[in-house]
Amino acid sequence: MRPAPLVSVYIPTRNRLEKLERALRSVLGQTYANHEILVCDDASTDGTFERISRLARSERKIRYLRNPAPRGACSARNLGIFAARGEFITGLDDDDEFTPDRLETLLDAWDDGYAFVCSNFWSQRPGQRLRAYYPLQAQTFTLRQLLLKNLATNQVLTRTGRLQDIGGFREGVRRLQDWDTWLRLCSGYGGRFHRARTPLYVMHHDHEAEAQRVSRSIALDVALEELCERNRDLYDARSRRLLLSHARELRGEFSLGDLWLNTLHRRNSGPLRIYLRQHLRKLDPALRPGPK
Repeated sequence: MRPAPLVSVYIPTRNRLEKLERALRSVLGQTYANHEILVCDDASTDGTFERISRLARSERKIRYLRNPAPRGACSARNLGIFAARGEFITGLDDDDEFTPDRLETLLDAWDDGYAFVCSNFWSQRPGQRLRAYYPLQAQTFTLRQLLLKNLATNQVLTRTGRLQDIGGFREGVRRLQDWDTWLRLCSGYGGRFHRARTPLYVMHHDHEAEAQRVSRSIALDVALEELCERNRDLYDARSRRLLLSHARELRGEFSLGDLWLNTLHRRNSGPLRIYLRQHLRKLDPALRPGPK
């Protein structure tokens, strides 16, 4: 019988020791035992170095890696990706947590025909009940679908060699770093991925209001345009037109053509009807449709 493969879990962190410890507990409590945890510290100054160094000496599953100066989230993730010893690899943000069966369930869903596997997730806001983000059904998606929306969520499980072969995360990407990475991974390894039905990840929204978030450092419309430009070899003319029209819509610069294109794609005519009503009101009263 083939031994259970080692799974590497990388956790990038910076100055969020309390939340990091919650994330670590969720990995140490997994039903799947054969895993290692790579804490990837982007030069924290809040005691993370002292605390995790001590913990790594007593808990053999934990390895501690550190940037001597802040270099950003993508650099921190890459510390773990290129030091990983596991056959498979996945990530966890330091302010989120795994459900106890995440690793076991994703490995059970694995097929080498997929570029990666992922899952639905729970969205947790202070004072609110857990909410499943996607419909509760398992689905297999294609690269064409991923071009227009990050249907893979913010974390995936794949073979470690695959993530290393594409160069890990692109350093310097200002927003949508995960989507950018999954696009390249999906394109390079078969063009399909699977998302499990069950939510296996808890995404917490309990950040301090003033906290600087690398994933929110630029407006979404700009991030979409940069994503499209960086991956221009993957985007066909139609997908490029749809993504860029969405960026213009977010800026309030959309045209009637943009709205029509998005109406056909989303099967939602609401924005188009609002646009037409607003523009009809600007017309001369004699040109407006009168009562029948």
